[in-house]
Amino acid sequence: MTMENKRNVPAIRFKGFAEEWKICELKDICAIKTGYPFNSIDFSEDGTFRVITNGNIQDDSATVNSSLGNKVNIDDKQIIEEYSLNIGDILVTMDGTVGRSAKVTDSYMILAQRVGRLVTSNNAEFLYQLLNVGVFYKTMTAMSVGGTIKHISLSDIAGFSTLIPIDVAEQNKLGIFFKTIDDLIAKTEQQIDKLKIIKKACLEKMFPRNGSNIPDIRFKGFTYAWTLCRVKDIFKVTRGYVLAATDTSILKTDKYIYPVFSSQTKNSGLMGYYFDYLYSDAITWTTDGANAGTVNYRDGKFYCTNVCGVLLSKDGFANKMVAEALNKIAWKYVSKVGNPKLMNNVMSEIAILLPNNIDEQHKIAELFTQLDDLISKAEQQINKLKNIKKACLDKMFVNRED
Repeated sequence: MTMENKRNVPAIRFKGFAEEWKICELKDICAIKTGYPFNSIDFSEDGTFRVITNGNIQDDSATVNSSLGNKVNIDDKQIIEEYSLNIGDILVTMDGTVGRSAKVTDSYMILAQRVGRLVTSNNAEFLYQLLNVGVFYKTMTAMSVGGTIKHISLSDIAGFSTLIPIDVAEQNKLGIFFKTIDDLIAKTEQQIDKLKIIKKACLEKMFPRNGSNIPDIRFKGFTYAWTLCRVKDIFKVTRGYVLAATDTSILKTDKYIYPVFSSQTKNSGLMGYYFDYLYSDAITWTTDGANAGTVNYRDGKFYCTNVCGVLLSKDGFANKMVAEALNKIAWKYVSKVGNPKLMNNVMSEIAILLPNNIDEQHKIAELFTQLDDLISKAEQQINKLKNIKKACLDKMFVNRED
């Protein structure tokens, strides 16, 4: 790759290409149309085709496959021929959150009206990546009309002005390069899905079912039935303290070294970092708000805010296994009157089945810790890949926003 500084060329490009990019409108490089005006009465559970609407494109840089959309039974050959989606078609949302784009990766789908469909015989992958640079989305959002629900037209999409390489070979290289990154992201997402399925199966098999006190699967050497224990009998029940987000650091530094946990589920409740800590090796749960009842094991020293309850144990009960056991049932005890709550006195009375042998608890805890670590590492890898893609899109396309 080489670095460029001309006006109509990207900052970084593949070796061997030197021409300036040319200005064009989307209608110059692809056919643009929309779908068929289905009615809800057309839908059928035993339908052969899926109907793709704006609602099936939830995120930018998305893909659309036949697991999405309502089924429809249709035998009109003209409609099937005209509105069936083909692999490689690019879709654009025209209502609601306008300007989102998606790539069709499957067949047996028919497009609904008010979704833009971009078809090109040259380089669909390049076109897909071009729409995801960010300028297209911003432009469509700015052009949208309407009150609560925004709208754009096919002519808005068709008239979008952009810069593209003159040489189709350069377009191909860009498309292949970014598809490689997308494939890595998709593969990692599939790994996460598999790990979550494994964890779900372990939660079902390694904890006793309703009405039983012995799990279906357990580590070798453990045979005794599990015992019902109340939280207050094995833990000291307390909570965190008020801490303003402005007093914390978003990033970990030499001074702000202790994680601060609060009520959100993002990053397992991590709000930031602080220079002091309250507890170490404990279980926390969210006491207030939409995530009330969410339970986590906190390894090491940490600070938590006043919307976190805390369970402390000197006997080793504060571990990942007990946290998972509580997380399976704590939501049942959340008060839904007004602001959802799971307060200390209610948590104290919750009873869970636990192995009498603390070693069995720790072996189960170790397994779930390993699974969560694998999931976390894969999620971090996805974030890195997405950041790499964003940086490359910024440098390898010409962003024309004038």
